[in-house]
Order: sequence, then C-alpha cells, then structure tokens
Amino acid sequence: MVGAARDNTAAWLRRVAHPRAWPVRWRIAGVSSGLTLAILMVFGGTIGEIATTRIRDDFNNEIRGAVEVLSSELRVLTPLVGEQQVVGPELGTYVLPDDASVRVFNRSGEIVEEKNGGRLGRPEHRGTKEENGMRVETEVLRDKESGVITGYVQYGRSTEHVDDTINRIWLLIAAGVLGGTLLAIFAGVAIAGRAMRPIAALTASAREIADTRDTSRHMPSPPVEDEVGELAETLEQMLRSLDGARSEREQAMQQQRTFSVTLELR
Repeated sequence: MVGAARDNTAAWLRRVAHPRAWPVRWRIAGVSSGLTLAILMVFGGTIGEIATTRIRDDFNNEIRGAVEVLSSELRVLTPLVGEQQVVGPELGTYVLPDDASVRVFNRSGEIVEEKNGGRLGRPEHRGTKEENGMRVETEVLRDKESGVITGYVQYGRSTEHVDDTINRIWLLIAAGVLGGTLLAIFAGVAIAGRAMRPIAALTASAREIADTRDTSRHMPSPPVEDEVGELAETLEQMLRSLDGARSEREQAMQQQRTFSVTLELR
C-alpha cells in the first residue's frame, strides 16, 4: 500500500513537472493565471513606484519647506559681551509636532542651540543629507537688514515612518497580486471545466458506444453551435454512416442466408 502511494506520488510529480501532460483545463487555468500575474505585477509595480515617489517627494518637500521657514525667521545674534544666542521663534514649536530635530550653529560651525539635535550628525554648511535614519536639510541664516550670514540651521526628521508606509504599500500590492493570481487560477479552472463539459460528454458517449458496439446510439448535442457542436455533428454523421453500413451488411447477410436456404430446399 505504501509502495502504491509512493508510485502514485511520483507519477503525479512527473506529470506536474511536464506542463504538456497536464489536462486541458489545467493548462487553460495556468495560461490565464500566468497572464493575470504578469499584468498585475506590471500594474502593481507601476502603482508602487508612483506611490513611493509621491510619498518620498511629499516628505522631502515638507522638510525643505520647514527649513526654509526656519531660515527666514531665525538668526544668530553675536553680542559684544556674552554668548551667542538665537533670535526668533521657539525651536520646540517646530520639533514637537513631527518629532523632528533642529540645530542652529554659527558661521564657525559651533552649535548655538538645538532641540533633539543629537541624531543630525556633524554640521553641514548647506545642502541635503541622510544620516542615522534621518533626512537632514541645512540652510543659511542671514540678517534681514544687512543680508550677512549669521549662521546655519539644520532641520531633520526620521525616515522610519516613511519607510514603514512604503513597505506597507508594497505589502498590500504583493497581497493584491497574489490574491488576484489565485482568483485567476480558480476562475480559470472553473471556466475551463465548464468549457470542457460538452467534450467530456462526447467522450463518455463515444466510450459507451465503443464498449457496447451499438452504433444506433446518438451523440449528445451541445447547446451552442461552435467547434464542439461541429465535432458532435461530425461524430453523429459518422455513427449514422456506420449504422447504415452495418444495417446494409446485416441485410445483405440475411439475403444471403435466405438465398442459401432456398437453394438447399430446391
């Protein structure tokens, strides 16, 4: 029993490994699901790339907009006596809403004031960088009256939530592609099975006729006049021809027997 099960499993695996040996309904389902998978992958990949680009662009624009606002409202004041100080709105108002980090430093690169600035990395005089999982924008601070550079401001936000959002989008796209492919497989098998039902009926009738050798039986008539209907009509015509030839043969043999009996009686 175990050996028979092993042989059946091996035969099934060999059949699966050779698509040409699959039943027609499996091949139809495989082709339809493969095309569906390809279309969904292209569509999902395109949508995913567009969504990813849009999310990152919006995030970068928010950071860029925030640092531009800071650079327009802040400046570093250097008094004649005492330490330098930042003049402008409280940095905490820019940090708390988005869990951001802000750092202000003078023209020499020395930090004057900061809020959660430990992850911003070393000061940069201007530009954009990504460091320690944060996107950081640096802009100059100018005196509004003279236009002289008084320092620089760094503003950064963690990219973790952006990456998480993008990962969730790709996960949803992958789930949609997988779900759509599975639905295509089930639908393909169902549609192919329904399409092959008339052929299965013809096959069963032909098998019964072959077993009983009764050519007077009729082939089932498909409800639709398509290729299957044409095949059924051709088989029916063949059966009628065979049945007619058989009747003629039997009639000829009957006449021959009658003629023989007549001769013997004479």
